[in-house]
Amino acid sequence: MPMEPLTRQQLEALIDLQEKETEAARIQSELNRLPEKLAVLEKTLTVHEAGIAEQKAAVASLKKEYRSREADLEMNQSRVQKREIQLHSVKKNDEYQSILKEIAEIRATNSRIEDVMIQSLDDIDSAEKQISEKEQVYAVEKQKVEAEKDLIGKPAEEKRVLLEK
Repeated sequence: MPMEPLTRQQLEALIDLQEKETEAARIQSELNRLPEKLAVLEKTLTVHEAGIAEQKAAVASLKKEYRSREADLEMNQSRVQKREIQLHSVKKNDEYQSILKEIAEIRATNSRIEDVMIQSLDDIDSAEKQISEKEQVYAVEKQKVEAEKDLIGKPAEEKRVLLEK
């Protein structure tokens, strides 16, 4: 049985169908790339979050070291007070000189501890400022990511609806 020749109307319908299928394939391709785009955006935020968490851990460590040095300083100050009290009860000059030397050594150690503590406070302050800056950058990035998600999400939903038709 011979096939009937295609009419112009049938050809136009076939061309229209082919265009719609090509457009559907393009839309599907775009939709398939969306999870990857979203993952990249989320990874950006995750990197910022990790940087902030790392900086906070560093600050916590610095504060712990500071408290440890503060305890050492208090302990040494207590030792100085005890030695000063002993000075009043010492009868021999060499014992008196020995205690004075020990007090001087403890005070020198305290001075070094205080210097380190001051540097620790500067380090803590600097690290906290970095956290604040990183949190500001993170907030800006999060807004950008959310805006980008909105830009991606709304058209994607419209395209999904088009595909279903």
